[in-house]
Amino acid sequence: MPAEVYPPNAARPVPPPKDFLGYIKSLADHGALYGQMSTKTVDGVQATLVTAKASLSLDGSLGCPTIGADRSQDCFGLQPDLALRIAVLDVNGTPLLIWARTDAQAPDTAFVAAFEDMLATVDFK
Repeated sequence: MPAEVYPPNAARPVPPPKDFLGYIKSLADHGALYGQMSTKTVDGVQATLVTAKASLSLDGSLGCPTIGADRSQDCFGLQPDLALRIAVLDVNGTPLLIWARTDAQAPDTAFVAAFEDMLATVDFK
């Protein structure tokens, strides 16, 4: 659950956008590359799954765990050397990202299946 995000080219962080999925998709205008988009229910909550890569570093674009975190050290963002399988959820009005990462150039063939198997174990209670 990101406390704040650094939109591309922003000098300062902002609160996570209400339409977090729309925000994630808008990163395509700044070098994000998406594939394998689908939907799934995770413990009763609708999730959008997507595989994301980037043509350039987008430090902090996925969010920071705390307000005031160091963008390049403590925050998360799309990177050229990684492929992320991301589940984007809205849990009681708060965005939640669940992801796993693999090498962008040589992804693990069992990666997507293992990620979706892991999502089946999520319990919000």
